[in-house]
Amino acid sequence: MPSIRQSSNLRKKVYSKLMASIVGIISVIIISPPLLNNPYVKLLCQLLMLIWIISALLRSPSVFIHPRKGVLAVYILILISIFRYFIDTGALYNPKYTPIYFYCFFVIVFSTVKNYKDLNYYKPILWLLLMIIPIWMTISIREGLMDPFLFRHLSGSGLADNLYYSLKGVAGYDFIYALVPLITTLCGLLYSKAIKKWQMIIVLIDLLLALYLIYIANYGIAFFAMIISMIVFFGARMKTRAGFIAFFTIVFCLSIGVSIFYKDILEWLMIIFADTYYIVKINSMYNFAIIGSEFGRSEVYLTSIKAFINNPLLGVGFNYAAIGEHSEILDKFAQLGFIGGVAIIRVLFCVFEKKIFEQSSLAFRTNAAVLIAIFIIVVLNPMGITLSIAMFPIFAVSQIYIKE
Repeated sequence: MPSIRQSSNLRKKVYSKLMASIVGIISVIIISPPLLNNPYVKLLCQLLMLIWIISALLRSPSVFIHPRKGVLAVYILILISIFRYFIDTGALYNPKYTPIYFYCFFVIVFSTVKNYKDLNYYKPILWLLLMIIPIWMTISIREGLMDPFLFRHLSGSGLADNLYYSLKGVAGYDFIYALVPLITTLCGLLYSKAIKKWQMIIVLIDLLLALYLIYIANYGIAFFAMIISMIVFFGARMKTRAGFIAFFTIVFCLSIGVSIFYKDILEWLMIIFADTYYIVKINSMYNFAIIGSEFGRSEVYLTSIKAFINNPLLGVGFNYAAIGEHSEILDKFAQLGFIGGVAIIRVLFCVFEKKIFEQSSLAFRTNAAVLIAIFIIVVLNPMGITLSIAMFPIFAVSQIYIKE
């Protein structure tokens, strides 16, 4: 006869595995846009999230009643966005904020994990996702969907009707930018002594495909974010709060500067590398930027800044014509006001809410590089939440392997 303690441990183990399995199914669906685009699959995904939250609430209500700072930021963000949308439209649910709600779910999930022992139940999710991601990267390369504008014109239809949109998050902006922080996480896993040989092979395949995709995608901001994050990963030694904040400030100013003067920088590079092999790549990036939105960013940034200055408390709401729609941070401050803007920042970075300066060298360098990559992208693009939805479990579970 098993003892009461053994029975309790067994129930806890079964419960933890079931909860991790639910998160795994949701993660696979979210990282596979053709699945997520199916309304029935999306409904299943939402039901599974509801089941997980209700189960967790019944088992550990204290996690929700006395939440960590990350979950508290989730509550604030959801309440403000619902309240603001209700004022503007009279409806409670904003379809455009669906990615935020998915992301908030993952925040809640991994905020309930109290230690690395509990996180072990989520290990299979990490390797399952790292085996699925190469499939979508390979599809992206095979279909040649790196240039959505070119593909739209060739297909003769709007974005919502063509294959690019059905694979949004795979070959589109979201997925390409999401690969930048993923690359630094993969580098951390490669340096980890805790992964096995077969796991290292998976990491290497993911890393090589991700690097190749970013190279052929012609997204200048993704290039810039990757270079800065790699510098941080291989050279970060600033294990003081003041040094880290100073570096973030420098990166912020540099990011804005590169974005505003991107056209001038490319033209300068075209002159320097005029007679070299690199001129082909520079010309490709320049031409892509012309048909894209990477030139003239200063005006759209100022639009969101002015909207926030005029409505600092409650924001302008969901009048998308009043914001620039090219910076996750600036746009959310403009839409939701100061409190909503601070909440979005807290939610974005809460996966790294453990005391970063008390981590091992590998964990510090990896997480600092991921933070920098996400920071650059959310400052310069309107997809901070979206780029991290499917990658969130990868960032969270990888902490097991890079902690030493």
